[in-house]
Parts: sequence; structure tokens; C-alpha cells
Amino acid sequence: MKIIEPSDNIKEILENDKSENKLSFFYFTASWCGPCQRIFPVLLTLENEYNKSIKEDKDESEDTNEDTDDERDEDEIDLSSSDDEEEKAEEKVVFYKIDIDENDEYASECKIRSVPTFYLFNGTEKLGETTGANIQKIGELLKENLK
Repeated sequence: MKIIEPSDNIKEILENDKSENKLSFFYFTASWCGPCQRIFPVLLTLENEYNKSIKEDKDESEDTNEDTDDERDEDEIDLSSSDDEEEKAEEKVVFYKIDIDENDEYASECKIRSVPTFYLFNGTEKLGETTGANIQKIGELLKENLK
């Protein structure tokens, strides 16, 4: 998950993701927010599993050899970002974390009233949003917009 800094140009990030055929998923959070802290590891798993499943779908269509369950479990536990260029090329959604206290100007511009809040963008067009630490709602937001 990439961290948005106050010096980052949000519009440029959104346009760059769109030019690479990727959606941008923004997670607005705060260090003092308990639900934000609880949902964060789940979001990391979602990001890892989602991008891994896209890569596996492509691999399965190219090769009928499947990994063993042990190998998959190992991959699922590793939540660090991969430097594998092929895997990066398969990303369809880029996940960003935005601390509202450090990025108060952008949080205000987006009218963030509570955290955690999640936005999904295609370029500068907001496709949808959800609030609260509810992984089902987050999953629905992604599924609805990725078909």
C-alpha cells in the first residue's frame, strides 16, 4: 500500500494510474482511529490477495500447473510488496493510504467527515465510496467497479 504524503500531487497520481489502466483505491485514515488500525491489516491482505488472484487467473490460463496449497499459504502470509515487475504489471487497482491529519487539505477537499473512508477512482472520476471498517462493503465497492 502506497502512502500519500502532503507534497504528493493527487491529481497527477490519479491520472497516472488511469493512463496505466488502473483504478485508484484511497483509504482515508488517522493514527488515533481504532477501527482504522483494526482494518489496516485486512486491507493489506485484500490488496495482496486481490492482485495475486489476478496474476493467478492469468497464470492458470497460460499454464495448467497449479501451486500446492502449501505454496499458496506461504504467498498469502507474505504481505510485503513484491518487486516482481510481472506482478506489478498485473495490478488493476493501486491501494493508497492517506492520513487525514497529515493531509488535511486533501481530506477537506474530499469532504472526509469520518474515518475510515474509502474512495475508488478511475482517473479523477470517483466511482464509489464507503465508510466504516466493514470489509464486506469494501469488497462490494471493488467488485461492482471491476467488472
